[in-house]
Amino acid sequence: MGGRAGGGTGFGSGSRGLERAMTARMNEIQHSATEHVSIFDKNGNEVFRNDNGTENSVEFDEQYIPNNISIHNHPKGHSFSAGDVAGTIDANGAEMRVIGRNGRVYSLKRPKGGWGMTGEQAYEEYNRRFWRNYGKGSKYQSSYKGDKKTAWGRVDATVAHTTMKQLAKEFGWKYTYFKRK
Repeated sequence: MGGRAGGGTGFGSGSRGLERAMTARMNEIQHSATEHVSIFDKNGNEVFRNDNGTENSVEFDEQYIPNNISIHNHPKGHSFSAGDVAGTIDANGAEMRVIGRNGRVYSLKRPKGGWGMTGEQAYEEYNRRFWRNYGKGSKYQSSYKGDKKTAWGRVDATVAHTTMKQLAKEFGWKYTYFKRK
């Protein structure tokens, strides 16, 4: 991706201008009840924006993703969804970040050698692991009894985060997170 680490987010994605632009955008969208997305180039130029999402999704134009960094919010505060990961991989994004209302920021960076799989493969792997992590006998299953839709709302943050850590470890992706001040 080039550039130098900057900005104090701990991710080192590029120039200070990029870090400033993404921090400003996170400040705008962190507490929103609906999803918003922006895509930035390595210099911090916002090349795409959509502020018309719903509580659970937001549309973006994949033509702006290759080698760029996308940032969006999750009003419920959880890490990446299977669709988030699949879309970034299919479009060959350099990095994706998500911020929750709680101030937790998650980042997923493309490895130097590429993603190593298709978006569809990532989608399937994510869902298989997510439901195994949530499934019968897991520590999450005993914490809440309910259908999958309700379960997603109750334990999604922990299970999604656990799922992402597993996938990153197995496939060499760089997955990081931190809590904003």
